[in-house]
Amino acid sequence: MNYTVKLDKMYFRANHGLYDFEKEQGNDFYLNVEVKLILPSTHVFANIDHTTNYEIIAAVCKKHMAETYDLLEQVAHIIALDLFQVLPLAGIITVEITKSKPPIDLNCEGSVVRLELNRGEIGR
Repeated sequence: MNYTVKLDKMYFRANHGLYDFEKEQGNDFYLNVEVKLILPSTHVFANIDHTTNYEIIAAVCKKHMAETYDLLEQVAHIIALDLFQVLPLAGIITVEITKSKPPIDLNCEGSVVRLELNRGEIGR
């Protein structure tokens, strides 16, 4: 049985980026995080310990979006690794980050980085 918990379009004002002006001025970011649990069909959802608590997902995201990283790929990877540490039932974690105004000479709604990480790819 696959079960998914997703926090969608979390908004952050953050200072991620390669350029000094991005770190100083900041930008608007939207973050989607999906946590997939791969469970036996006999699994019982009796209390919050038997599922994924989205408050924990939100806390991890807030922590890392408050830091400053050069690359969105870096942010996504660190968030996914941290989530595996605190969510023992998580099997696959997907982190998608949209930077609203990327510093490119093009009319564009945003640049997007999407990382999907399987627990088996990182070890237990």
